[in-house]
Amino acid sequence: MHTANIRGLSNGRLYDRSGNELKAGVIGRSDSSLVLSIKLTERDYEDAWEALNNYVKQIYSLFLGQSASGREAVQRPYTFDVLGDQLPEAVEWRSLLAQECVAIVGLGGVGAWIADFVVKADSREVHGWDYDCIEPKNILRMPGGLDPNVWIGRPKAEWFQETYSLIHKSVHGHNVKVLREGVQEVVEGTTFAFVAVDDSEDRMMVCDGLANAGIPFVVAGLSLVRKDKRVKVSMRIVTAHVGVSSWREAIPQVGQAGQDDYGSLDLPDVYSMAAGWAIQSWRKMRGQFWQEKREECLDYSASDQCLIDRGV
Repeated sequence: MHTANIRGLSNGRLYDRSGNELKAGVIGRSDSSLVLSIKLTERDYEDAWEALNNYVKQIYSLFLGQSASGREAVQRPYTFDVLGDQLPEAVEWRSLLAQECVAIVGLGGVGAWIADFVVKADSREVHGWDYDCIEPKNILRMPGGLDPNVWIGRPKAEWFQETYSLIHKSVHGHNVKVLREGVQEVVEGTTFAFVAVDDSEDRMMVCDGLANAGIPFVVAGLSLVRKDKRVKVSMRIVTAHVGVSSWREAIPQVGQAGQDDYGSLDLPDVYSMAAGWAIQSWRKMRGQFWQEKREECLDYSASDQCLIDRGV
């Protein structure tokens, strides 16, 4: 099918919600119908579904987006089109993160989920830093269903880049251990960062590097401790604005028992929850979400399901 006839329109014309006539794609017109071309110039359609999709984009996207806003469509960083995504209010809201170049340091249980959420938040670039390789336990911790035969033994940074480059145009994985002398490589071009590093000393080292470079960031820390055959879960999310040092007193400090149990327990529900709160803190810092306080230190305990903002 190469043309679509829309019958029953007023004088054979199609209008947007502002009353402006839509002319894009029109190749024929009569008193009772409008004819749109949906023929591809460079190749044939793979199937009828692709042809129908192209037709819908010509009508629906134009109606909801470009004509309604009176502006050219705003390009999103994805490898595919999202229909109906050009309403002025939505474009303005997304623009608050559109120029963000985000670094996620640590792609473990929490970091992998943070990376998943960041990629889908319209940021211009996303960089994931991790030197570790994927172990069998990571298959149970990370988003999606990784093929064990493909990914076990390969770097987490490769998984991040290969997986998310399928949907985002600028995703970069760095199979590099971030050392004190190498933090500059992380901050280069970065506008915001998430720190999801397990080791307390490494976490502080990365945070110091970001703060010294004037990069705002969010730190996410977890503590999982076995107690009477049960697990005590606590987490902390800390925001760090440029020029503020109060985060140093609030940054998560996890004891060795918490580190050991974290390494032996597979709780993707907990990891994704911590990642979600970290992302929401970022959205508040960038003006997408309403916030009551500029600086945050969020503590959560699963034993009483209580989230407390302790302030920083």
